[in-house]
Amino acid sequence: MESYDKQRMRKDVVCEMKKIIMVCIAVVLLIPVLIGVYVYRIGFLDDEQSTTTIEISHIPAAMYSTAEPIMPDWEVKKVTAYNDGFVSPTCTLYFTNDVELLLSTSPVTYSGMYQLLVNTSLYEAYVDEQDAVFQYFSGGYYYSFKTKRGTNEQLVQQYIMSL
Repeated sequence: MESYDKQRMRKDVVCEMKKIIMVCIAVVLLIPVLIGVYVYRIGFLDDEQSTTTIEISHIPAAMYSTAEPIMPDWEVKKVTAYNDGFVSPTCTLYFTNDVELLLSTSPVTYSGMYQLLVNTSLYEAYVDEQDAVFQYFSGGYYYSFKTKRGTNEQLVQQYIMSL
């Protein structure tokens, strides 16, 4: 009879341990979810709140820089500034000729694009089937021109070579 009681007690202990383990797993899973919901609710992860439309003259202030960026003489459609308070701020200029210029203070990597070897050290080129990006550093800014493959690609290359 005594061995039956011991077996029963062991089963009860194992059952209690399983309950404790399940509660610990639930707590470990629930805490990150609650933190994520809180961070999302305060707007920290919301790109729309981090992106604003600005004037060209406000780019240095948006980038926390005193240097004025050197821009091509193309007509600008819109300028946006992105600052989420976590990564370095960026500004994107959208030109009417369908070229986008991303200004940043650190180099930008383009996943899914292949880096081309260029005969000059003036810029780096990244391409995929539809787009081309030309990136160079000057005056404290990384300039990343993004365009569709074709005539605008040559326009951007000519602009960079003229600097």
